[in-house]
Amino acid sequence: MSIIVERIVEHLYALEALPSRIFLVGLPACGKSRNGKRLAKAIDFDFIDADLYIEQAENISIQEIFKHIGEEYFRELEKKYLKSFYNKSKIVVGTGGGMPCFHNNMEWMNEFGYTIWLDRPIKEIVERLALKPEKRPMTRGKSRAEIEELVKALLEKRKGFYGKAKKII
Repeated sequence: MSIIVERIVEHLYALEALPSRIFLVGLPACGKSRNGKRLAKAIDFDFIDADLYIEQAENISIQEIFKHIGEEYFRELEKKYLKSFYNKSKIVVGTGGGMPCFHNNMEWMNEFGYTIWLDRPIKEIVERLALKPEKRPMTRGKSRAEIEELVKALLEKRKGFYGKAKKII
């Protein structure tokens, strides 16, 4: 178990009751999926990667949705599938990086679950994104310096949403 997951588990067990829905939020490449899987295993919950969930349910990649249908449609799908998690319990959800920033999703997650912002250093995120820039449309074809500027801009734009999380790790 990673140090991050150990800290989260320790924090969760210190609460009066273990939340039935845990939402991990944060920038792309901050570790939501990797740590979400480990956290779910540690507390015997199911893990849901929200982006993969949407892709499987819609039978199309997010990249293709953005390219052919547009971001607004994708954000509507995020809202729809996020709200479908209301009927699930004992889940850890690794959200997409933008999910908390649209359609009052962060407020919904706080009302019906427990949110944790994985606030990782910019340098760490840039390192991860720069290893495989082709993996994500937002970093494809970009230099390390361009990726760093992108990450800084995303953080500036999104920290107000992420900062509403019930716990920051």
